[in-house]
Amino acid sequence: MKKLLSIILILVFSLLSCECAFAKKKTVEYKREMQTQIFDTPDTTRVMLAAVHTLQDSGFVVEDIDFNLGFIRAKKTFKEKFSNKKRVLGWSTAVAVTGAYTALSYGTSVGQMINPTRRVLYELRDKTVEVNSNVLVETYDENQTKVRFVFVEKVFQNADGFSFTTQAPIKILRINKPAVYNEFFAQIEEKL
Repeated sequence: MKKLLSIILILVFSLLSCECAFAKKKTVEYKREMQTQIFDTPDTTRVMLAAVHTLQDSGFVVEDIDFNLGFIRAKKTFKEKFSNKKRVLGWSTAVAVTGAYTALSYGTSVGQMINPTRRVLYELRDKTVEVNSNVLVETYDENQTKVRFVFVEKVFQNADGFSFTTQAPIKILRINKPAVYNEFFAQIEEKL
């Protein structure tokens, strides 16, 4: 009886793991399809130049171009409002507690309010956002060129230059919005 139960459990777990691997493979294929478009032109150089112009028109600074490999790397930096509500609440509570303690101690611990106050102000300031893009252009068929475009967005912690923060991204994510990629490919199509 125990053998039968263990065999059934092994079969159930193996089926579940296969299903999870299949779902993961499906999402990777969907992302790759969303990031890729095929253009009806054999001229990869012309497509690369159209991609470069599209990136520059969107505010990107092209950092690296390799025509032999068909690779373009570009970066765009801007400021954006990004605050972690839990951290704002936590540091606001720390300001309130140290303020109450300062009032009860007749102002002897006023120096302890500096750090939590600076951190609350820091959390409410605009952060530096860096969007990196990689474009890969290659021949697909005799008369076609394939373009794959990837966006990665990073939100940096030291947007305002406080000395107690480090140069580390708070948040890193791949942009997986089909509208962004469709707009990019439509602009390339216009420039071809």
